[in-house]
Amino acid sequence: MLKVTESASDFLIDMLDKNPVGETVRIVFGLQGMEPQPSAVLPGDTTYEFNGRIVLVLDKTMSLMLAGKTLDVDESGRKPILRLS
Repeated sequence: MLKVTESASDFLIDMLDKNPVGETVRIVFGLQGMEPQPSAVLPGDTTYEFNGRIVLVLDKTMSLMLAGKTLDVDESGRKPILRLS
């Protein structure tokens, strides 16, 4: 199962609060690899909660691909970004 750090959860909550398009964030394949995007919770999704709020969902395929990885925040650049390791 993907591990989501507290820093990543805070980042996701901030992202949702600034852009309330979806009820949560989903990681999908995009043009530049894996990307977060606003989404709804769909049947069969793996959900990640932080402080009683669903901050991240993954479909079955993405959940299997990210098993054993950690989602964290990389603050080494000009702006913080989510990083998988």
